[in-house]
Amino acid sequence: QWDEASIRKGELPCASIITSAYTLASKTLLRIMNEEFSLPLHVRAMRRYLLLGQGDMFILLMEQMKDELDFPADHLLRHSLTAILDGALRSSNARYDDADVKRRLDVKLLEPLQHEVGWDIFSLSYATDGPISAVFSSYHVYTYLKVFKFLWRVKRVDFVLSSIWSEQKVESRLFSNIKELRNVLHRMSLVGSEMIHFVRQIQHYLLFEVLEALWKVFMDSYDKAVDLDTVLKAHDVFLSTLEHQLFVSETESAQNKKSQLRSIFDLIFKFQELHKTLHGIGHDELDRRVRGAYRLRTRATRTRFGDESDNFDENEGGFDDDAAREALERQAHESLNALRVISTTYENMVTTFLGLLSDEEGNENTKSLRSRIDFNSHYSNRLRERNLSEFERM
Repeated sequence: QWDEASIRKGELPCASIITSAYTLASKTLLRIMNEEFSLPLHVRAMRRYLLLGQGDMFILLMEQMKDELDFPADHLLRHSLTAILDGALRSSNARYDDADVKRRLDVKLLEPLQHEVGWDIFSLSYATDGPISAVFSSYHVYTYLKVFKFLWRVKRVDFVLSSIWSEQKVESRLFSNIKELRNVLHRMSLVGSEMIHFVRQIQHYLLFEVLEALWKVFMDSYDKAVDLDTVLKAHDVFLSTLEHQLFVSETESAQNKKSQLRSIFDLIFKFQELHKTLHGIGHDELDRRVRGAYRLRTRATRTRFGDESDNFDENEGGFDDDAAREALERQAHESLNALRVISTTYENMVTTFLGLLSDEEGNENTKSLRSRIDFNSHYSNRLRERNLSEFERM
């Protein structure tokens, strides 16, 4: 018989036997998961497809899904998106991936809210049924989904700005003779460059300074693990740290940063709409000038051959130069005013976001991000001016 004190302290032979049996079982379980159920394969698949590691595939996915995802969310057809996903898998380096991995990958559409478009509800899912669900529980899958949605939105904003930049390079030559648009086009190029710099720095921070660094720590722990418990703990630490540093955790600090970033991204989408409007104005003016030049050549040809029967009306088809020029100047002025509003609002939003980053004392990653975004102290100076103005109004 054993006394009560020994029982409470666990000083029993059976306790050590149970501990040894548990450790042995955990080691055996890890070996089975690695060798028979290919756990390392699925862990790396989550990194590539739910944490956007397979970069070439996601570029193809955005290019091919763009037209579909621009539709309202309730108009999406899941089978169309699935077909595009299959095509992107076959056209990228993902085609060399394991067949079981590609079988588990699928399109997931979230429940749409009012006024949402396809971009807002699109997601990828990875089936974690069977024994690997011991590592990827429903909570873990939910966390991966949150991270995917956030990174997907950042990728989308970068894709939008890259598309605008490419179109601006063409417009600078195509609209070079339309002097009414020169000022607004130049200003739009400057604002676009400012936005690209911000988004690229955010993307670098999220994908490299945070995600890649945490992933390396997790994989080092995984490679050194001797039992499944060690892997589970390392995975939990990886996801919880990732949530916090990617601004998707439920803490007030993370939610404030995420909300501010979302507001900045929404403003960039408004910038995209303004660029589309200006792009249309420029092409309409080019078409008008081409039609006018054609009509002038036609009249000159008829006059040359003595055809006096041409009842040519200069105002027909919008060929009134003065009225068209006034309309173009009015449209350019309205676009410039709208651009100024977007530019001012954008600077204020970025300044507020940098203020939120400065609240995290001791975090070298966010400190580095803040210094790269505000490398020339433009936003710091603006913040001081804003604080001084508020102080003077008190």
